[in-house]
Amino acid sequence: MRPGAGSLTARPGLHHFVLAERYLAEATAANAETLLGALAEPGDLDFAFPFRPETLPVLRRAAAQSDHWGWRHLLGLNLWVLDRKEEARDILTPLRDRPDYGPAYVARAHLDREVGRYPGSDFLRATEFDPGSRVLRVELIRYLQDEEQWPASLQASARAREMFPGDFNLDLLHARALINLGGYLEAIEVLASTRVLPSENARESHLLYELAHVGAALDELDAGNHDGARAHLESALPWPESLGQGRPYDPDERLVRFVFGVAALAAGDKAAARQAFESVVAGADAVPDRLLTPGDILVISAPHALARDPGLSVGDAIARGAAEGPALFEVAEWALHGRALSVAERVGGGSNR
Repeated sequence: MRPGAGSLTARPGLHHFVLAERYLAEATAANAETLLGALAEPGDLDFAFPFRPETLPVLRRAAAQSDHWGWRHLLGLNLWVLDRKEEARDILTPLRDRPDYGPAYVARAHLDREVGRYPGSDFLRATEFDPGSRVLRVELIRYLQDEEQWPASLQASARAREMFPGDFNLDLLHARALINLGGYLEAIEVLASTRVLPSENARESHLLYELAHVGAALDELDAGNHDGARAHLESALPWPESLGQGRPYDPDERLVRFVFGVAALAAGDKAAARQAFESVVAGADAVPDRLLTPGDILVISAPHALARDPGLSVGDAIARGAAEGPALFEVAEWALHGRALSVAERVGGGSNR
């Protein structure tokens, strides 16, 4: 039986677009127009996810007959999901500031990034249209962090945490910004009060915890406080349950162990430094084969160089090893490994094995 006017309530599981396609296929365009009109209000866009090739003619017809930006937005999404990205961009870009719907700006921004274009201020504009949306604020913060706009990211995450206190995702993003700006002690305080539920984001929680303590330890070494540095390094090794991630059977502790060696060198304890550096080399065997990681630069540096040339000073060994590894430390994890090498070179420059 052909769907009638009351079929929408009788068959609520069917998507509006699917019904509209059937109406058009059966040459009942008037019913299709009535049905599509029910989606004209922006609020309905929260539940509209066009993905079928059959939906394209329906949306093209609606976009041609209506001035409402929503039809073009949906048409762009439909083209995008069918991997017709440039066509989708040609539809979405001319909308400019017409949408009064935050997700429309985030969608366009992500599309621009996928095709290698600059998204402009779309992520920020999204939060202006819907300032109470937690999801849109997370999108903005993540974009700023991807672009390494750390001060702006910190400001955005601070504002979001005020609006949504106790949100562990926002806490982790805030801690990440603090670490990249050198605010290690504040990041430690944030993480100490954060309760992370086991999730995909929990995979980063312990790394942030470790980097915060290592950064604080390096600050203490710069200040000549060897005991304070050791205290932070000892704190970096446990896996707090509150961060939602259990301790692996054989975790990668090379960065912490390396800085332990640096601290021992600074304190004049060459035996402890040697033991720590040897543990860095031994730790490489426990890490699965994969692409070069920040910890690998430590294995490349002082311990192996010292093993090759027992008469080499620690400072020379580190300089030689660093030359064999990546020269750029662009994000927090790499940056702290690079800083550890620099501090080690400074404190161990005149020390022989």
